[in-house]
Amino acid sequence: MKILKIITLLIAFALMLSFLPACKSEVSEETKINETTVAETTVAAPETTEETFLEEPEEPEAEEEEEILISGNPELIWAFEHDDLDYDLESIAISPDGETLTVGSYLTTYTHQLYDGQLVDAITTHRHSVNDVAFSPDGLVMGVGLSTYGAVLLNVEDGSELRQLHGGYDNYISFSSDGKHVATGNREGNVWIWNIESGEQIAEFEKPDIGNPGYIWQIDYHPSGDFLSVLYWTD
Repeated sequence: MKILKIITLLIAFALMLSFLPACKSEVSEETKINETTVAETTVAAPETTEETFLEEPEEPEAEEEEEILISGNPELIWAFEHDDLDYDLESIAISPDGETLTVGSYLTTYTHQLYDGQLVDAITTHRHSVNDVAFSPDGLVMGVGLSTYGAVLLNVEDGSELRQLHGGYDNYISFSSDGKHVATGNREGNVWIWNIESGEQIAEFEKPDIGNPGYIWQIDYHPSGDFLSVLYWTD
């Protein structure tokens, strides 16, 4: 009996040994399938990402600028005669909002409605003839270049003097498009740039060697604020 039991155990053990390679092979095959699946997934993912990355956003269609055509001859809209003036009208400027225009004369600036020419205001406290008049881009400050007593900044709302930038004769003035600076020039032939808010001089350009006397007769800022054009009168 003992011998029979031993033989039975040996046969069972042998059968177990015979099944082990088959099980191992199945596990290996299953692992390979899993590895292959992962590898394929890993390779396939960048293709989707690359396709998404290469999609370029559609550019909005540029709006066509409307062409403004000017035809025919200029038409006189209105004329205003300043009577009983002992001195000439010397300067003119339109306000930034396009509602009014201001004319400079001796001791006075006259402001008219632009659409019908009606006189709506007059500042009579200027120290001398207004050679030049200009407005800050926000329309709050009026700059005047006087025949004498220099260049002055005024409060447009009440006509009060904010500050005198400098003295001298035959003064001209121009504001930068950003509203931060104002340029002035006069008979000396030099050009100065000032901080509007503080009144501080921040730059000075000496008169070029173009002959004598080299008076400045006009000054104007480029819209970019990077350039100034200056008109000189010389011999």
